[in-house]
Amino acid sequence: MTWDILICSIPHRTEMLAELLAEFERQLVPGVGVRVYRDNLERQYGDKCQVLLESSTADYVSFFDDDDWPAEDFIPS
Repeated sequence: MTWDILICSIPHRTEMLAELLAEFERQLVPGVGVRVYRDNLERQYGDKCQVLLESSTADYVSFFDDDDWPAEDFIPS
């Protein structure tokens, strides 16, 4: 099984995105991937989610925003 974590982001949250990606990197295990869609507020939120969803070939997906924070055992759990 594969799982992608899909993240919507905007440029003025670059630092938050970097921290989130570092946390996911710490938790990553084989079969789990992270995909990010960044734009400068050109698209609606739902459109960004759809682009991410269509780009994934994983069996399962989860959505995160760049200002969300996962539990320290999110991926292993």
